[in-house]
Amino acid sequence: MRKDLPGIPAMAHNRIGNWYKDRSDRINGALLECETDYWIFNYLNCYIFLRVAWDNSADVKAVLDEHFERMFGKGAAEMHKVYDELERLWCDKVVGDTMDTPIGPLTRIPVDIELWNTIYSPKKLAELSKLVDTAAKKCGSDKEAAERCRFMGRQLLTPLKEAEQLFRRNQDSIQDWSCRLNEKIFLRPYHLDYNEVNTAVTVKEDPDNFVFRFECEEPFMDKVKADYTPNGSWDLFRDSVVELLINQTGDRKHYIHAIANSKGYLNSWNCEFGIDQYKTVGTFSGVKTAAGKWDKGWFVEFTVSKKALGKYNPDGFPVNFARNRVLNGMVRGKDYKENFYHWGPSPGRSFHQVERFGVLKLKKEAPAIVRDGDFTENTIKRTHVLGPWIIWRSQKKNLENQPVELDERIFITGGRSVHMKSTGGKIGLLQEAKGLKPGRKYRFSFFVRTKDIKPGLNQGVAPRVGWNNNGMRPFPPVSGTHPWHRVSVDFKTPDKLPDKSWIYVWFFGKGEAWVDHVSITEI
Repeated sequence: MRKDLPGIPAMAHNRIGNWYKDRSDRINGALLECETDYWIFNYLNCYIFLRVAWDNSADVKAVLDEHFERMFGKGAAEMHKVYDELERLWCDKVVGDTMDTPIGPLTRIPVDIELWNTIYSPKKLAELSKLVDTAAKKCGSDKEAAERCRFMGRQLLTPLKEAEQLFRRNQDSIQDWSCRLNEKIFLRPYHLDYNEVNTAVTVKEDPDNFVFRFECEEPFMDKVKADYTPNGSWDLFRDSVVELLINQTGDRKHYIHAIANSKGYLNSWNCEFGIDQYKTVGTFSGVKTAAGKWDKGWFVEFTVSKKALGKYNPDGFPVNFARNRVLNGMVRGKDYKENFYHWGPSPGRSFHQVERFGVLKLKKEAPAIVRDGDFTENTIKRTHVLGPWIIWRSQKKNLENQPVELDERIFITGGRSVHMKSTGGKIGLLQEAKGLKPGRKYRFSFFVRTKDIKPGLNQGVAPRVGWNNNGMRPFPPVSGTHPWHRVSVDFKTPDKLPDKSWIYVWFFGKGEAWVDHVSITEI
């Protein structure tokens, strides 16, 4: 299956040398294909191939040992380990999973979440970097060997680290994480995928104020902790509370933090975020609260004075929302599993990391290319219509084998996702993509969560953009069992677009998949 793998060294020096040597008595000529846009990844592969081709009796291990000793001096052992580990990861983990298919053997290439969470994980990259540092230090007074250690460490590991960091940024999606006035957004669990209770936030404005309304679903209203009632009490943190954070200047450093419990008692500060921590730098008096009950729980409204905010960007500014759920007489982890909820695409982040706040957009924007990408506007009708989306199934006569539903407990943004289950065949979410322009570059992305999808030929979840019988369809699909993560692919439209273009999220095979926050943006 084809997949571009930028930044990954295709190391195979031991295997190439031994493969050709072991078959030298049956080879009259040989070709080693090594196309690459980064030549230094392949230099040792080519070197050992040429040495064995020149002398079939060459000792592959001895040739490689000589290479590392001459290149890296006293750092040879550690650098040898770096190269050999990169070879193991490439040959065994990246291109080593071959499966039989009706068209012959195919290699299953890992999807991004496997590449950067498991194979080239931050821990693994740190281990390799430590070996390079150790090698350079062991060279001692041999400055040239030490610099070669550092040089090759940079050449081999920097592209890997950059690709891994790009994956992290793509998962965070912070660069385009936003909400709009009058739009209802939903908070997600701080640690888990499953929402035991929902928390929705809506932002409105009038000429003098911004009003942030938190609606907190709560089945145990009689147990909601609201013991600390004086305004300004630091002990409010011990109650069930909601939190509002506003970086009105957009400097990603100074912000307002307001906290209120279910009775509306309030504390608010001006804050400053430093390296991995924050501090209060005074109180903020420009916010008032109102609180009460609704049919599913309790609510709090923060009314924030525009005058008190001072100068803010009229286009919008960074914000964050959070909830701390505390129940009297109930133990977190036993009676309920999660107490922290926040607004953000990825779990386990501090509420106060202001550089990771999303943006409240205040001005109207052009209609999105993907309509209802958060699946908030409609319900499923006639089994195959979801607002602008069409639900296509291959088992049209046995829909019970391919159920599609809206899941209001497992989602990323708008309070629900599309959940698909299948015993085999194909399920597709598709809609006409209105607004694409000819000859432009776009990024098509969505968040996906998978469960028990067996890897195979075209098995899993994948995006596609189509016009006529052509289009973009990247591989490999996401299979296996994975938590929420973002799938993203870039494409370019033809210079002459047909009358209609279509976007698809395809699910092939057996298992379960959840899809949310589908978008196309011009890049």
